[in-house]
Amino acid sequence: MGPDRVTEGCRLQPVALAEQDARTIMAWRNDPTTRAASFDTAHRSWPEFWDEFRKRYATAGMPTPHFLICDGIPVAYLRFDPPRTGPEDGTAEISINVAPAERGKGYGRLALRLADDLLAANGIARIHALVKEDNTVSLRLFAAAGYRETGRDRIDVPGRGQPVAAVHFVRDLETAAAERKAGTGH
Repeated sequence: MGPDRVTEGCRLQPVALAEQDARTIMAWRNDPTTRAASFDTAHRSWPEFWDEFRKRYATAGMPTPHFLICDGIPVAYLRFDPPRTGPEDGTAEISINVAPAERGKGYGRLALRLADDLLAANGIARIHALVKEDNTVSLRLFAAAGYRETGRDRIDVPGRGQPVAAVHFVRDLETAAAERKAGTGH
């Protein structure tokens, strides 16, 4: 599927707090490529993941997680949390995972673009993204989607034992909407 055709038949759909959706997310999360690119690289068993999913995957005050559904099939997953850098009104931190079999088809960029409208409709004005410095695929994705790099540092990740190099990105949704309207944005 070419990048110009990737939007046909695609939409965001809320993730259900149900086993089927959780098992899909766990399978993608446990994929070796995903784990290598993530801050938390640990493999999760079903009981451990199911408990984490029910307690943590829908954060109060944030939009619910969403799948990008294309032609009836989940191809990407978005989660929204308060920023790790500290609470800010109108700000969400975004996490994305594209289904292993669907990578490289433009779904990540489409999911981020559709997230702009979803988040703006939920009162979010700024989106933060935190990417591992060696995750070159996500670094390129966020830059191509119009996110601006705002800094680099090392962050503490529970269970890792040592800080991990990270790149911070931000997207101002009001600016993004004005750029899209003018035909100059992502």
